[in-house]
Amino acid sequence: MNYKYAIAVLTLVIGCGDSANSLEYDYDQNNATTNNTGGNTSTNNSENNNETERFLVREVATTDSYVFVPNADVNSSTLARVDANDLSVIPLQVGQNPQDVAAKDIEGIGAVAYALCEGNSTVAIVRADLPSRTGAGLGDVRLFKVPSEVNRLTMSPDGRYAVAWIDPERSLVNSPIASLQVMSLIKLGDTPEEDAVYNLSVTRLIRDLEFTNNGELFLLGREGVNRLRLADVTADRLVPRLELGLDSALFPANTFEMEVDPDARFMIIRSAGAQAVILYELPTDLNEDLIARPVDLPGLSNDIDLIGGVSPQVLVTVPSAGKLAVIDVLEALQDPLYTASIKEVGLPLGLAQITPDGNQVVLYSTIAGVYDVQRLDLNDDSQATWTLRDRVYAMAVSPDSRRAIAIHQAGDAKDLSAEDLFRQYDGLTLIDLATGYLRPIVLQGTPTDFVMTSSGDDTLLYVLLSSAASTSRGVMRINLETFRSDFVALPKQPTQIGRVGNKIFVSQEASDGRLTFFDVVTNEVRTVSGYELNAVID
Repeated sequence: MNYKYAIAVLTLVIGCGDSANSLEYDYDQNNATTNNTGGNTSTNNSENNNETERFLVREVATTDSYVFVPNADVNSSTLARVDANDLSVIPLQVGQNPQDVAAKDIEGIGAVAYALCEGNSTVAIVRADLPSRTGAGLGDVRLFKVPSEVNRLTMSPDGRYAVAWIDPERSLVNSPIASLQVMSLIKLGDTPEEDAVYNLSVTRLIRDLEFTNNGELFLLGREGVNRLRLADVTADRLVPRLELGLDSALFPANTFEMEVDPDARFMIIRSAGAQAVILYELPTDLNEDLIARPVDLPGLSNDIDLIGGVSPQVLVTVPSAGKLAVIDVLEALQDPLYTASIKEVGLPLGLAQITPDGNQVVLYSTIAGVYDVQRLDLNDDSQATWTLRDRVYAMAVSPDSRRAIAIHQAGDAKDLSAEDLFRQYDGLTLIDLATGYLRPIVLQGTPTDFVMTSSGDDTLLYVLLSSAASTSRGVMRINLETFRSDFVALPKQPTQIGRVGNKIFVSQEASDGRLTFFDVVTNEVRTVSGYELNAVID
């Protein structure tokens, strides 16, 4: 499912640091299996035979000029603002133990960062380009109380709002007994004095959160779907549940999947137990009733993806029938007799990645023993199928829509053939979608995150690798034009990767702070360390 700005499975974030030619992906590090160490058994690659689309969003806190990194020490109350131009560092005093951080350049205001500080249940709003109220350089910081239960922060696409909410996949650090329906809305004012925070009562056990481009927020949780117009919130309030008119046996609220048009024109609901998807036209009046419009499928579905734009389409995988359903949303909303266009796939591939240009879809599976990947052209229905050396753990596509990247987890080898030896290691396979050329690459450590970005005519892939061995943790840099790969080891465990300006940054586990920068043009590597004490450049 595309167009996710917060959690849920699958997503892509376009333009890290507001760079239009970069893509970022993030994998669930808690569930990732490392070499011979196992992992969460519910999603372990060697044990789970269910289709699982393993992409999660983590908003990297960068603007055009700055990187904002919280100090790793739980007793710290500082957020480092690193200038990507000269690598100067200013530690900003925020609340205790800052965790989630999000940032954005906002017209008329400048660089703004939000930080959820779990140690004292506050959210810090940082205006990085304003003078500090203490007179010590730049960085105006204001703290706002939020409920102790909240454990995650997500920012709206325009940066004018953020929500502090309860992610059921994270531990409740401060409140073992919690009101699971609580959420805080942070509203950025034109001036610091106009900033405000309001508490909301929403659906519990949120598993999907989507902002739209027109300032609305949709939440999917145990009680169903909430819809909220952010500008309308001026006080604490209850957010009512939308009446969807669904059969609870076919669409149980604790399992169904939601997609919302970024322009808030429609919403679509899919359930693994129903041979149909349900479309809803979204009225501008939030009090107006929704009308359910079912679209039949040729079998049980597994994944849903949205191609936005003037003529939006929804793609639904139907692996039980070896088919892919394509729905023209606007036609389906206007014609009660509308039927989906069905494309024959032939293989039981239940997951899909749409290329950024919207012209192709890459079909794959995460089920054990399934090694096939298929490319389907949505314009002429041409297909190509390739067999990889290992089972796919996660999949992504390059910004230019020319390459697919399949991530593999380490497993046990059955014999000494080259294919089975490859399965012993974490790795990836580069796929040229035009020719089908496959380039398997063994990785030194476990891939936990990666960034794709452009440098001149080349597309570069930076893969973050974690490992207990100091010689195996670091960054793998791969040129997606030539397929050349270069590994750079890091002395500290890497924790986060992102792009700011013309640099890729990697934060690492260090109580006094450590950031390494890779210049995407010159390949120069520089490290900023010790900025909690006295920032120096190695």
